[in-house]
Amino acid sequence: MATLASACEMGPQPSSGSASVQTAAARTVAAPSGAAVVPVTSPTAPVAPPTTALPTATAPAAPSTTAPAPPPTAPQAPPLAGGFSEGASLNWETGAELAAHLDGMRAIGATWLRFDIDWSGVEPSKGTYDWSVPDRIVDGARARGMSVLAMVGYSPAWARAAGTDDKYGPTNPADFANFAAAAAARYRGRVSAYEIWNEPNRGFWHPRPDPVGYTTLLIGAYNAIKGADPAATVLTGGFSPSPDAADGSAIAPVTFLNAMYAAGAGGHFDGLAHHPYNYPFSPLRPENVYNYNAFAGVTPALRQSMVDHGDSAKKIWATEIGAPTPATVNGVATSPQYLATYIAEATAQWQQWSWTGPMFWYSYRDAGTNPNDLEQLFGLVSRSWVPKEPAYSAMRDALT
Repeated sequence: MATLASACEMGPQPSSGSASVQTAAARTVAAPSGAAVVPVTSPTAPVAPPTTALPTATAPAAPSTTAPAPPPTAPQAPPLAGGFSEGASLNWETGAELAAHLDGMRAIGATWLRFDIDWSGVEPSKGTYDWSVPDRIVDGARARGMSVLAMVGYSPAWARAAGTDDKYGPTNPADFANFAAAAAARYRGRVSAYEIWNEPNRGFWHPRPDPVGYTTLLIGAYNAIKGADPAATVLTGGFSPSPDAADGSAIAPVTFLNAMYAAGAGGHFDGLAHHPYNYPFSPLRPENVYNYNAFAGVTPALRQSMVDHGDSAKKIWATEIGAPTPATVNGVATSPQYLATYIAEATAQWQQWSWTGPMFWYSYRDAGTNPNDLEQLFGLVSRSWVPKEPAYSAMRDALT
C-alpha cells in the first residue's frame, strides 16, 4: 500500500519540442543536342550544293524509379523495464479476479510484478507456514512471463511485543531472518528480488522510524536470503517521500539512508528501493530544496549518498510511483490527462538515468470506488476494469 506523498509547491512544468528535417531529391534531364555536317568535295567531281544534316536528337533520360530517402528519425527508446506494484491487493482476490488482474498487467506490457509476502499471514504461529496465497500469485505471474519482486513484512503477533500491531519490528530480528530464508528457499528461481519491509522511514515502522533497528533487520534478512538463494536481488525497504519531522515521526529518505550506512548497512543490500511520488505536481518540476520533489530532487540525492559510500555500482529501483485520479489533491486536480503527462515525464527521465533499475507503477487497478478516498484511486483502470485514458495508453507506450 502506498503512503500518500506530501509534495510541496513546484514551478511550471517544462515543455519540449522537436524539429523535423525535410529532404528533397533533384532530377536532371539531358537536353537535345546536334552538330552541323560539312560535306567533303572531290577536286574532279562537280560541286554539289551544300547540304546540312538534320540534328540528331538525344532522348530524355527516363525518370528515376528510386524513392527519395526518408527524413532521419530519432531512435526509439527501449521499453521501460518495469510493471506494477499491487501490494496486498492481490492476496484477497478470487481466482477469476486474480487471473483478470494478471492478464491485464501483462497485456499492457508489464514485465515485473511487485506484491506483498505478508509474514503475519504466512506464519501465523512460529514454524507453521501457509504459502497458499503467495504461491498462486507467484505461479500466476511466472506463467505470464513476469518477473517477481516480493516485499517481505510484517510482524505476526507471536513475534512482536504484546499490545502492538504488525508494523512493529519483531522483538527478535532472527525470527524475521528465518522467515526470509524460508521464503527464498521456497521461491528460489521463481522470485527474482526481495524488498525488506516497506517505507521504514515513515508510517510503516512503529512506533516511529528507527534506522538502526531497521538496519539490524536488513542485515539479518540479507544474509538469510543469500544463503537460500544466492542469485536473488535484495533491496532496502522503499523510502517514502518525507521531511525530517521534528517529533521523529518521519525521517527524510537521504537522512535515513545516511543513518543506515552509519549503522553498517553497506554491503547488505544489492539495490536501493525508493518511492518517488510527487503528485499532484510534475515529477520534473524544479524546487529550491531538493527534498520538496521526491522524484527529480530526492532520487539524485540518494544516488549521491550511495556514490559517497562506495555503492556507485548499485541501482535505485522505483518500487512504487503513481498518483490518484480523478481526484483533487492539495487543491490541484489530477485528471487522467494529468496522469498521462506525469507517466510520460517520469518514465522518460527514469530511463535516461543510467543508475536506475525497474520502475513499478502503483497500481494497475483501483482498490475501490469511493471518490473521497484517495487510496482507492491509484489504478490505471477503474475497479470495473475500464482504462483511464489517456493515462492507460501512456503507460502502454512506455512499457512496449
